[in-house]
Amino acid sequence: MVSAVGIRIRLNEVVNEVLGKERVRGLKLGSGELLTCDTLVLATGIRPNIQLAKNAKLHFGRGIQVDDQMRTSDPAIYAVGECCEHRGEVYGLVAPGLEQANVAAASISQEQGSHYTGSIAASRLKVVGTQVFSMGPMGAAAARTLGRSYVFKDNANGIYRKILVHRNRVIGAIGIGDWNETVRLQTTIGAKQLIWPWQRLRFLRTGLLWPEEDTQGIASWPATTVVCQC
Repeated sequence: MVSAVGIRIRLNEVVNEVLGKERVRGLKLGSGELLTCDTLVLATGIRPNIQLAKNAKLHFGRGIQVDDQMRTSDPAIYAVGECCEHRGEVYGLVAPGLEQANVAAASISQEQGSHYTGSIAASRLKVVGTQVFSMGPMGAAAARTLGRSYVFKDNANGIYRKILVHRNRVIGAIGIGDWNETVRLQTTIGAKQLIWPWQRLRFLRTGLLWPEEDTQGIASWPATTVVCQC
């Protein structure tokens, strides 16, 4: 789909040098090959701003370290969002920040029983006109270490779907192309709901975990469904 609009993909490449003085003229790859270009875009993720924490002598690692109530090493100071580090994880998405803020607010107001145990990262976006969905641990080694993966492909329609299952629960998913189950799937993963063997078989045959009529109408969604992460 991407190549169809004139975009070439190069995987497992290393950039040794950016060529050009006043403006970009090209790239030199690790193989020695030269690529001519006039624009270079770097996508390097986020880096938490921890300078204020350093000045305040708070504990920090990659981010400002917090406990399950979102408290820093100073119990009078809380941190949420992209600047904080919880159990070694730093989240760069909106939804985890909102979940953290809910816990922090409950803790500040002395509500009992509110704990933050981490978030399942989920992204839903459109790339070159194609819907893309990703949720949970879906790296190259995830299937070998965390569970068993199931894949559905429909090359004719540009559809690729993959789920990662651990102990009869979906813990991660990737989808390229339209997939009307993503909202329900996100709720299922977040709630750690069981899926049955026949659902896995249906997914391998049709790319759907639920009967198609169950995913069409909003009225059929569970009351706890997360409609939007923004």
